[in-house]
Formats: sequence, C-alpha cells, structure tokens
Amino acid sequence: MSLSPTDLLLARSELSDLVCNVNRHYELHQYAAMAALYTEDAHYANWRGDVVGRASILRLMRDRAPDRLVRHVLSNIVIEVESATRARGLCYVTAFLNPHGHPAARAVPQDGPPAIAEYHFRFQRVDGQWLVAEKQTVEIFAPRLLANDGPSH
Repeated sequence: MSLSPTDLLLARSELSDLVCNVNRHYELHQYAAMAALYTEDAHYANWRGDVVGRASILRLMRDRAPDRLVRHVLSNIVIEVESATRARGLCYVTAFLNPHGHPAARAVPQDGPPAIAEYHFRFQRVDGQWLVAEKQTVEIFAPRLLANDGPSH
C-alpha cells in the first residue's frame, strides 16, 4: 500500500511533532503526558534502563531526580514512513543539564559540556494516532564530568 504525497507529508509532519512533544513533556517532568504518547507495549532503552510497556516507562521516568533540569536541542530529524501504520525515525540530540535547576524560575548554570546522542524511533499508528513503539538512545559523546554516573540526559 503506497501513500499519496499529501498523506506522506502529513505523516512526516505528525511524526516530527510527536518526537518534539515526547521530548518536551520529558523536559517539563510531565511524565504521564509523555507516556501517553507511547504504545501500551512500547520498548524504551537508554542509559538508565531498558523497559517494555507504557507503565514501566512511566515508573522509570518518575524515578528521575525531581530537581534535575535538562533541555534538549533536537536536530537532523529524519522520518521514514514505511506504511500507513508504521514508520521509523532518527534525530540528533544535544543535551544541556543542571542537576538542581528544576523548576527553572530563572537562568541557571549549565553543568559541564553538552552530551550528544541519537534517538532511534519506531512508530506505530494506533486508532488514528501516531505513537512511539520504540525509542532507543544511542550515546555519542558524554561529558567527561558525567562519564562515571551516566550521560546527562
């Protein structure tokens, strides 16, 4: 089944927005809203854990330090729509951190140099909505300051 050029553009736009919204909810500690953007059986893997299922993702997120401030710059977002219900994505991530800056009422110092990573996504369309079926963080450059404790995002 091939998609029309209009449907392909719409899917890519929706998926790019999904990537940004997942990230933004994470940064603002809105974990329930973030987890709702994953499929029920989603796979989530990063330096903190490798879990399966929306509920497990939510537990992993709620286990984060409550005062940790992180902001990500997402770039080079590439979306490959495979069908009307499946897609893949990749983006580069530059993460900036202050372990005690949340909530950010004013500018705070950055703790060390930024970390650089890639997010690898698999997407699935469920009941007319694109959701994340898999997200894997692949570390590229980790700040030396945080190398012993895990990457900064």
